[in-house]
Amino acid sequence: VVGMAPTADGRGYWLATAAGGVLTFGDARFLGSTHTAERSTPVESIAARPGGKGYLLLESDARVLAFGSAGDPPAGGPSPNTGALSAPSSAVVLASARGGYWVVGESPGPPPPPAPPEDPAATARQTHAE
Repeated sequence: VVGMAPTADGRGYWLATAAGGVLTFGDARFLGSTHTAERSTPVESIAARPGGKGYLLLESDARVLAFGSAGDPPAGGPSPNTGALSAPSSAVVLASARGGYWVVGESPGPPPPPAPPEDPAATARQTHAE
């Protein structure tokens, strides 16, 4: 088990497994899983919609899978942030009742600064020297 999400009334919860399974307890409804799908990355986290009619599963490569009324992205579709993290993701957090979410991951630090622009005059001098 890699994550837990409670139902809105606190009378149930979902458990997510690394293999993509979703287990339900109490008044939590099963809305789907990726347990039977071929997987290349493990599930890391689960987040439930406030009304209890949907949940998101987060894979370690930052791909977010939606079930029920969880909204964007479509079930099985990659999230817009896929590849934006330079290290494995670790949690998905719903941002609002409208379906937005954040993906949290580890980061080795800020990205390197961009390379300075080339000096056209220096390039011309080097070309003429050869």
